[in-house]
Amino acid sequence: MAEQGFPGFAMPTWNGVFLPRQTPATVVSAFNDAINAALRDSSVVKRINDMGISPSEPNTPAQHAQFMESERRRWRTMVAESGVQIE
Repeated sequence: MAEQGFPGFAMPTWNGVFLPRQTPATVVSAFNDAINAALRDSSVVKRINDMGISPSEPNTPAQHAQFMESERRRWRTMVAESGVQIE
């Protein structure tokens, strides 16, 4: 990618869990607690690592929202700088 004019280009993949916008906070919290518990379980982490994936650290819905916003900004900038025209 650097040879094509994109030095420092990185396109890591990631996965996340998304719920409908109007999901009650108690349900969001329960999902978040369960996912974070799994990410703290050494057997789950081992399975994830065995698949060649690096699991993230447990986080909060607010932290994930911040990550998503940073991804939107990063990709918006990358598309704008690439000169790609969106119709």
